[in-house]
This record gives sequence, C-alpha cells and structure tokens, in this order.
Amino acid sequence: MTDQELRLRIHTNLEEMLDSCYRLGARSQASNYVFAMQGLYKGVLGSFPIWLYRYRPGSDLEFETLERGLVYLATPDSFNDPFDVFPVFDLSLIEDRIRKETSVEYLTIEPDRLGLDSREKAKALTSMCQNRDSFIKEVLASIEKRIGMWHSNTRCACLTTDGDSGYMWENYADSHRGFIAAYHLSPADIDGCYCRARDESRCDARLVGSLLPVRYCGRADLTDYSHELAHALSAGILEQGIEYCLKIAAACSKDEKWQFEKEWRIFAEDCSDINISRYLKLKPSFLVAGKNMEAGAFKRLESIANALQIPFRNETNNLV
Repeated sequence: MTDQELRLRIHTNLEEMLDSCYRLGARSQASNYVFAMQGLYKGVLGSFPIWLYRYRPGSDLEFETLERGLVYLATPDSFNDPFDVFPVFDLSLIEDRIRKETSVEYLTIEPDRLGLDSREKAKALTSMCQNRDSFIKEVLASIEKRIGMWHSNTRCACLTTDGDSGYMWENYADSHRGFIAAYHLSPADIDGCYCRARDESRCDARLVGSLLPVRYCGRADLTDYSHELAHALSAGILEQGIEYCLKIAAACSKDEKWQFEKEWRIFAEDCSDINISRYLKLKPSFLVAGKNMEAGAFKRLESIANALQIPFRNETNNLV
C-alpha cells in the first residue's frame, strides 16, 4: 500500500467513525478510545512499519534530546500555521441548533430521546422558559473554552515520508546545518509517551498517543458535532472515543498549500495542566547530517549515532 493509499484509508476510517458518532452517539463502537484507535487502523496495520523522517536544527537541545532516545512533543503554538490543530466551529449555527433543541416544542415531542420522565420533563420545561438565553450563552462559552483546551493541550511531533526535501532541509533543518532523524514506525511504537512530571512523581497519568497522516483538506469543520461538546456542560466529560475522534480530526487537518510536506504526526495530549515538557521514547533508525553542518556539531551527531548503535550518514551520500 502506497503512502497516499494508506493516508486515504486511515482518513476514510476516521470519517466512518465520526459518522457513527454523529448518528449513534454513545452507542457507537467509538465510544471508548481503545475501540476508536482500533477502528482508525482497521485494514491498514499490514502496511506498517513505514519510514518517516524528522528534520531538526543542530542545536544543543536537539542533541540532548536525541542522546536520551527521545522525541519532543511540541504545542501547536510553535507551528508555522497559526490555525494548525484549531477546528472550525460556526457559533451561529451552533446557537441555532441549541435554540431548536431547547425550545418548548422540541422538549415536548422528544421526551423519549432525552430520557426524561414526566416530572423531569416539567422541571426542564419550566427552567428552560425562564433561563433559556443564559443557558445558551453558557453552553456557547463552554464549547469555546473546550476547543481552546484542545488547542493548548495538544502535543505533536511532525514527521514526513520525504527523506530528501530541499524545502525542509532549508526551513526545518537550519539551511542544511541541522540533521534528519529517520524512524521505521508502526502505531504500536507510539505507546511510550510520558512527561517529566511522571518522573518527579507529580503525575501518574499516561498520555494517549497516535501515529497519523495529515489530511490536506483545510481546517476540520466540526460544527455538526457541537452537541457532543455541549453535552459536556451537564455530563462533565465526553465519551472518550467520541472526543478522541474529534481531536484527531482537528489535529490532523491542514490547508492544501502544505500538501508538499507529506506530513505524518505523532499526536498526544497533556495529561494535566502542569506546564512541563512531554516526550516520547523513540530511538531513530539512522541519522543524516546536513551538508552545511559545522564540524563540531557533525562530530557530536556522529558520536550520538555511535552511542545509539545506528548508522550515520552525510546529506551528500544519503541513500534515502
């Protein structure tokens, strides 16, 4: 299966899961994020592992991370597209929907779907008539806040299937003064996400990580799924699988102008609000030094490759 075919299949799986979430809600098989992740890779696991490449500058911080066999998971704020990982939500359409589904007429004819007995229904109708505008305002604010949390809590490492891109050598590897770290990856490899807070016994949560291709279709428009976000106002938390699918759609959708990057992402999310670095334990398969790398940096990168017991190449003799 080619990279293009693999991308299409994974995103087709994602669309099918989102459609299932939309139609069936919590009854969907994607209501648990474990099932959701299994559904995401349905029919494609045989096409892994794949070769992915990470263009990096030759800085001390990059070398230190590489020496420890780690990949840094960055926040979207550091990306070159300010709208990256930020989905589209049309608040006016969301408000129209909320107004419809909180109307007396709607609540009167939909008691079974809402699961209300006669006493609950009467209470809801009375409350809605008295507080409808403030309720709608609160729901919209809750949705905006939740989307903001998605953006701030998302962590990504960006890779590509292009192991010899002049553009990326120039822009992401410090004008050929940096390096490429090459990885031979399967989804199962993205299971070692952790944070320093865990090392310091300040946190015991595990990050959910995924290896996913970017789809170049513009920002993900998730307006139709706003009811799932609004549900969080009363339920406290969304069904994990549904929210996972929505986050994946947002985190892996980019404008068509970036299509040449052939990007894949290691996606994870913060396990808490502790402002501390997140990493993934991931040893590269080989390293490639840029043709303009300074002698000292070249020697250090070669030493790292020897310590990791992996091949070391120069851009001019790279066989990718």
